[in-house]
Amino acid sequence: HDSTECMFQIPVPQQGPQNFALVNVVLVDKITPSITKTVFQVTSSSNCHVTNGGWYYDDPNAPQAIVLCPASCSDVSQGASWTMTVELGCPTMT
Repeated sequence: HDSTECMFQIPVPQQGPQNFALVNVVLVDKITPSITKTVFQVTSSSNCHVTNGGWYYDDPNAPQAIVLCPASCSDVSQGASWTMTVELGCPTMT
């Protein structure tokens, strides 16, 4: 996968400051949106799980983007059955 297709801008909260410890990535089934799965945060690309994937910040000290691990990127790449959403406000699932 091209790394840019697996990189997503971090949304800005509607109110309050950006808190990078309150960000979650959730995959939503395109056909049945009530089916979701949480993608767990890993510290870096070297910590990506082979089958469960994960996500990490492009720069842990000054995050600009969320980067999906290869397995998670495959889940949302063109033609896949999942779409990605970013949820703000709840403690990050790791």
